[in-house]
Order: sequence, then structure tokens, then C-alpha cells
Amino acid sequence: MSEEHLAMNQERPESDKTALGRNLTTAGWGFVFIWIGIVLLTNFSGGVALLGIGIIIICMQVVRMRTNLKLEIFRFIVGLSFVAGGIWDLYDEKLNLLPSLCFLAGAIFLIASLLGLHKK
Repeated sequence: MSEEHLAMNQERPESDKTALGRNLTTAGWGFVFIWIGIVLLTNFSGGVALLGIGIIIICMQVVRMRTNLKLEIFRFIVGLSFVAGGIWDLYDEKLNLLPSLCFLAGAIFLIASLLGLHKK
């Protein structure tokens, strides 16, 4: 095989992965909007809405991993946050979750910065 042919074969999978990644993202947004429509039509609570959105986001990251695409850690954490917020709301906790999550996220960013864990 020629070098040009090998180069074309190496580029093709990357473009296929990019297209697959875009399609999965578009499908994920579709699921989110369908879920929001269901929540609005059925008058589910905010906790159920958050829980569903979190599950969709996490499932999309699992699909990415199963299709050999890179896991998007930030989106996975956002999904976990939505799930936590949904569960928190369903249990009607008195402590507001958002300030607690903001504090935790800020502390993680500061520690990562101090330890030099950020990627260039």
C-alpha cells in the first residue's frame, strides 16, 4: 500500500468519530427536549425533571464510551450533578444543594490548580 492510502485510512476513522460524536450529541439534545416536553405535559416535579436530564446526560456518555469515543468528564459530572439535584429535590432536603455544589466545584478547581492537574 502506498503512504497516501495509509494516510487516508488513518484520517477516515477520525472523521467518522467526529461525525458519530456530533450525531450522539444531537440525539442527546433530542432526548433532553423530549423529556422536558413530557415533564411539562405531565406536571412532574422539578426533581423528576432534573433526575431525567441527568440520566440522559450520563447515558449519552456511556454510549460514547461503548462506541469508542472519548468520555467527556465534565458532561459526566454535570449529569451526576443533575441526578444529585433531582434526588435532593425529591427528598425535599432543607439545605440548598446549589451552593453546596458550587463550593465543592470551586474547591476541586482550586486543588487541581494548586497540584498542577490541569491539561494544556
